[in-house]
Amino acid sequence: MFLWLGLSTSLALLLAGYLVLAPLMWMISRRLERGANFLFAVRIAPATLAAAFVVFVSWPSFLVFEPRVNEEAVGWKLAVVAAIAAAGVAWSVIRLVRACVATNRVTREWSRHAEATQLEGVTIPTYRFDHEFPVMAVAGVFRPRLFIANKLLRALTPEELAAAAAHEMGHVTARDNLRRALLFLLPDGPAILGRPSTSAWTEASDRAADAFAVRAGARAALDLASALVKTARLTPPEISAARPPRFQSLMMQSLVSGEAGVAGRVQEILAVDSHRVAPRRARFNLLALPIAALLIGFWSSTATLHAAHEVLERFVHLLT
Repeated sequence: MFLWLGLSTSLALLLAGYLVLAPLMWMISRRLERGANFLFAVRIAPATLAAAFVVFVSWPSFLVFEPRVNEEAVGWKLAVVAAIAAAGVAWSVIRLVRACVATNRVTREWSRHAEATQLEGVTIPTYRFDHEFPVMAVAGVFRPRLFIANKLLRALTPEELAAAAAHEMGHVTARDNLRRALLFLLPDGPAILGRPSTSAWTEASDRAADAFAVRAGARAALDLASALVKTARLTPPEISAARPPRFQSLMMQSLVSGEAGVAGRVQEILAVDSHRVAPRRARFNLLALPIAALLIGFWSSTATLHAAHEVLERFVHLLT
């Protein structure tokens, strides 16, 4: 009963925390900047904070103060909430696994007839191959690889190719494929900017990668804008933003993706001030020390652990 009560309580807390924090973060996001880092934080924060509360607050207090021989029954309300949470977690894991399998299947298909090549400014393995779509995409989370279609290699000038490759390296620098993988673990939730929030993040990450690519100056902006226009012209007519190529939904970042029109992106690229492009990678390491100090202080205090356990007891009784 001890383990069953602990598991049920943890799952119920996870669901309750997410349902409380997700609308709160959505309301905050409507009033603040909507860059790629911010949108990702808005998406990931509710689940992360709820899980952190369960692991670092609920579990320690439960293990210290909950009797190992416990006759307290798990009420049907708590069991139902825990079952819903467990189903949500299972579905999230299934989505991630399916995305991983599909991504691996596509990259294996591309690699079968691909040839290694080199592009200016690209520091990851790069491959060229034949494809009907003008593919230029980074695939892979921990060992990213760049794939580029031969038709795109032939269509772009060396300068345009370098600018397009810099866009992809912007995704690599920001670890956008890892972020996309984490987003597969989350429900899409309420809309941000009138779109599903994952789509909003995808567009923001493309804009940030564009800004990364044009940091060299106005000439790079012109080259990237030209590369985008040529890529759009090479796109088969049956494929559009409303019906993107099937690999767009996988753990990949490509030159043309998202719902934003090419014309809008080109205007934004040409308007970017290269001297004000900020580094894309968020710096969370500065928060590690104070967070660790707070957790150590919490764990070492019997009073705070007991107070947390009292809160857990009231939560369980509420669902009994």
